[in-house]
Amino acid sequence: MNYDALWNDDASDEEFAEAYQNLIDNGQAWHLEGSVGRTAMDLIQSGVLMFGPKPVRDYWGNIVPAWWMIEPGAPGSPEFAGRERPREPSDEEKRELLRTIGMEVV
Repeated sequence: MNYDALWNDDASDEEFAEAYQNLIDNGQAWHLEGSVGRTAMDLIQSGVLMFGPKPVRDYWGNIVPAWWMIEPGAPGSPEFAGRERPREPSDEEKRELLRTIGMEVV
């Protein structure tokens, strides 16, 4: 992934959004400098992007939800971002993803 679009004033809106969605998807957006995470959250809240495929903990230990943890149509969901809903993880996959961030599901 080419992240030049994050700091290149000549990057198109699509390149910029693609770079940010990749940072959200792999969890890096929440561990880089604060302005990156704030911009990612602004893009999610405005419906440009959606939460990633797995929950993560940010630099401070807060949980950043996965798109499937969000009510359909709410900010961060595929529907709010105008995207097709991806395959939702199975219940076992969800439990494992939640375990990776220290959440135990009973």
